[in-house]
Amino acid sequence: MAWMGLGCWLMAMVMTVAAVQYPRLSQLLTEGEACPSLPGYPDSSCLGIKNCPNVDLYISSGRLTLNEVVQCGIGAYMELVCCPKQPPNMQTTFVRPLSHTEYMSERGRRLYPHVASLRYLNPVTLDSQIFRCTAFLLKENLALSSAACVGSVIADPNHVQLGIEEPFKDIQEINNITHHNNDLVLIRMRNGYGREFIAEICSQADVDNRLKLVAVGFSQKNEENCQWFEKEVTIFTFHSCDRVSINRPLSGIDANNHLCVTPGMERQSSTPGACVDCLRGSASGLHAIRRDGSVCLLGIATPTSKSCTSSTHPLYYTSLLGPSNRRFLNRS
Repeated sequence: MAWMGLGCWLMAMVMTVAAVQYPRLSQLLTEGEACPSLPGYPDSSCLGIKNCPNVDLYISSGRLTLNEVVQCGIGAYMELVCCPKQPPNMQTTFVRPLSHTEYMSERGRRLYPHVASLRYLNPVTLDSQIFRCTAFLLKENLALSSAACVGSVIADPNHVQLGIEEPFKDIQEINNITHHNNDLVLIRMRNGYGREFIAEICSQADVDNRLKLVAVGFSQKNEENCQWFEKEVTIFTFHSCDRVSINRPLSGIDANNHLCVTPGMERQSSTPGACVDCLRGSASGLHAIRRDGSVCLLGIATPTSKSCTSSTHPLYYTSLLGPSNRRFLNRS
């Protein structure tokens, strides 16, 4: 999610539409400093965007859009914005409400800047490219995905594309791929992305004190990515996954390194040819949403199968807190 060059439009108040634009602050601040007073903009402090749940509330209420949030500096790991100190007054009527589609789009770009897709040579025509699977940026030039997303020379991805929807970041060429237990893969790029796009890996405290868990990935149609999705899920006892079919050679599935997760019960359209929100087949990432609204990455869907089907049955996620998986990531 690119925040460089963001401006701020004077907020639309009751019966008033303003057309004054503010560029980013001419004098950048450090995290925690008070932002200067701007007409129509809420009293705010300079904070990392991921640490500012009030921005989400302003966007969902229609008082701000993503492009109206004032940038105030550049932190070590993320962009800094003028974060409203108080949530908006929800009883106030505003001129332009935000549609659900707009809200989800801006929420996705703000919460999941580390989500990427993988580009492949089209196995049918061999003269075009397709995008498939989900990957997650762990370092500037390192992305994590499922082992089901790699294979032979043709089945291996050749580029990484950062972003959940247009406009995407520049695609980066893949240099090499490292495997772990035919479960996870680390994808190293020749060049990289900015540190502000790197995923934050959950701690056990994040998991214990979470608000909820969601799976984030790209829906698929004919083994190609469609739009991104976010689906709420629940951790069940590990033995709840005893009946999960394992159709790929995997090693080391155990309660120390894997989680048993069950999706919500919402039904998805069964229209032939429709895009499918498949948690496992898309290599979706398990995220914990903290009580302050920020997110962290907890795991990757375990590739027990490559098929893409929408299901409410339990499935495994490979935990990034598992000791074997932590050692693999730390060696990178």
